[in-house]
Parts: sequence; C-alpha cells; structure tokens
Amino acid sequence: MKKVLGVLLAMGMLVSMAGCGGQESSETSGGKADADTKSTGTGSSNDAAEEEAVAKDDGDITIAFIVKSLENQFFTDAKEGAEARASELGVNINYLAPAGGQADIEGEVQLMEDSIIKGVDAIIIDCSDNAALNSSIKKANDAGIPVVLFNDTVDMDDLEALGGHIDSYVGLNSTEAAKQVGEYCVENSEPGKVAIIEGMSGIVASTERVEGFKSALTDEFEVVASQPADWDKNQAYDVMQNILTANPDISIVWAVSSTMGMGAIQAIEDMGMADKIDVYDFDCEADDVQAIKDGKLCATLRYPTQEWAALAFDTALSLVKGETVEENVYTEVQVITPDNVDTLE
Repeated sequence: MKKVLGVLLAMGMLVSMAGCGGQESSETSGGKADADTKSTGTGSSNDAAEEEAVAKDDGDITIAFIVKSLENQFFTDAKEGAEARASELGVNINYLAPAGGQADIEGEVQLMEDSIIKGVDAIIIDCSDNAALNSSIKKANDAGIPVVLFNDTVDMDDLEALGGHIDSYVGLNSTEAAKQVGEYCVENSEPGKVAIIEGMSGIVASTERVEGFKSALTDEFEVVASQPADWDKNQAYDVMQNILTANPDISIVWAVSSTMGMGAIQAIEDMGMADKIDVYDFDCEADDVQAIKDGKLCATLRYPTQEWAALAFDTALSLVKGETVEENVYTEVQVITPDNVDTLE
C-alpha cells in the first residue's frame, strides 16, 4: 500500500437535512453557573422554548442526551464530552442509553418518551432507526421541547408527514467522509474485488457510509458483496467469513464502523488471508490506531467525538435559550493512515 498524507476534510455548513424497560443512564447536576452561550448561526428555533427561556437559569435547565448504546468507545467518548460541557456550563444532563444496546430500538423510544413526560428542556438523540423515533420527535415538538439529532439522522419525509421537525442536526456528513476513505483506497490499493460490511439495515449513517465509499471507486474496483453486520464485531466476523468463503479472491474490505472492522480483520486472519486483503474502516477507535501501526488496517476515519458531543450540547442549550442555530452543523474529519497515525495523541 502506498503511503500518502491523510486528508483533513473540513465539512462546511450546509442547509438540508439520525420507562418500562431497563436502561443505562447518567444524570449529572451542573448547578448554576455564568457562561456565555454562542448561537451557532441562523436557522430554525423553537417558539415554545423561546417563551420559557427568559424564566430559566442555567442550573434549572435539564437536557436529555440519548444515544444508542454505551458499548463502545464512541458512545463513552461522547458521554465524557457532553458531561464535561454540562459541568462547565452549570447545566443538568441526563445521558441515557437503552439497556439492550444498538438493537434495542424500543428501549430508545421509551427513553425519549420518558424524557418528554419528565419535561426536560431539550433532547439530543442519536436515533437507532430512521423512522421509529419520529412519532416521539413529533410529541417533543408538540410539548415545545427542542430536538437535536446527533450522529444519525432520520427519514425527514416520514417525519414531515407526521407534522414533525427537528431543530438541528449535529454530526458529520457521512457520505462525504466515507468518500474520502474511498479516494484514499483508490490511490493506495491495487484494483480488485471489494466486499462491504454494512451497519444495520435501514440506518441512514450506514447507507451513507456505504454509498460514500462506493462513489469514490473507479471501474477497476468491483463490489461483489455487501452485507449488514448490525454494528457488531461478532456478526462482522461471521459475515466476513461467509463472504470470503463465497468470494476467496476479494482484495479489499470496507467496514462502516471500527467494531465491524476489527471483526473483519479477525476473520481474515483466521482464514489465513491477511496478506491478501486491504481493510478500511470508519471511526478511528483505539483498536484502529493499533491495527494501522501493526499493518492490519490501511486507513480509518477520525472525528473529534468529545468536541462533537459538546457542540450538540451547546446547540441544544442555545435552543432552550431561544437563540437561533444552524439547521446542520458538521464536524471536521480526518483520514488516518500509516503516514499520520503517529501524530495522534
């Protein structure tokens, strides 16, 4: 694999368009604090939130931050970033995740419904399904609770058909980010057959990461298999083995998450094919960094998760205070390769 510098992609602002069961949660009380909260720009705002904003001190504000899981580094990093920002600003945060992990869609819906009933001041949510949360988002709209999407988006046509809306999306442009990894692949891997390990079917982020990578491939690169592994390492291991059994001449693998990338690498090694296949993935967790250093992973996609979560929290707080925000707030990403991996902290 050739060595070139990783690409830093600064995503610009775009206007367009992610209590019955058990749960994992963290509730933090920040107390009162004087802090300046900057508007992220011009865009949508919530009228009901504006009417209440003047009456609330920061210490009386509670923001629910609901994610799909606490099972991997991305979600724990997001928790650390959001809770640190809440503490800094003196605002209360309820960081919540369904007990069943990323596949527990009903659990996530219940967490959002509970947050609405409790009357939180804003909800930040990383949706585990592109439509299942839309009815709950509409309920939050009706209750005057601003909703910020984090990381994953939803089916906006479906949401609008219900009469609902989101107030902002904070995350990354997954299509463009994945395209950067695909371009690096084209420049550094020999043309050949490609296998793709998808996330969960119906999830926007998975679809965008698949399509973004594919859009960078030239005609010399042929996608011969593309299967979901539900963001799970063990499932990715099984999917990878099945794909390689049916297509032993695959030379490139694109896994749309770090966890699945690690599962794919393990399967490739166990089948004795490590020297024949270039693997690329998305997320740049600690295992990815080590895999690049060990020569097992060609490149991954890094983004500042803690800063990203803090930005989502800032956006929600701005909405609570009646300030205007950008409809889409995109974070920076960087392709991490053997050439720049040692520069990471």
